[in-house]
Amino acid sequence: MSSNKLNNKNQNVIESLLLSRKDVSRIMCVSNMTVKRLQGRGLLTPIYLGPRLIRYRSEDVADLISKSAA
Repeated sequence: MSSNKLNNKNQNVIESLLLSRKDVSRIMCVSNMTVKRLQGRGLLTPIYLGPRLIRYRSEDVADLISKSAA
């Protein structure tokens, strides 16, 4: 297997673990602004991939959901 194919496969796995603000809002059934507020309160840690490209770890979203359900 070439390293290019391996890198593409790894990139797909990494991207599947990162969620956009829109993805998070859909999963949590809240608005994009609420996700931004959760980020501002420190409840969601953003990952900056660029100046306007923000992603969130799926594990962080799952943890937040489980904490809010308890």
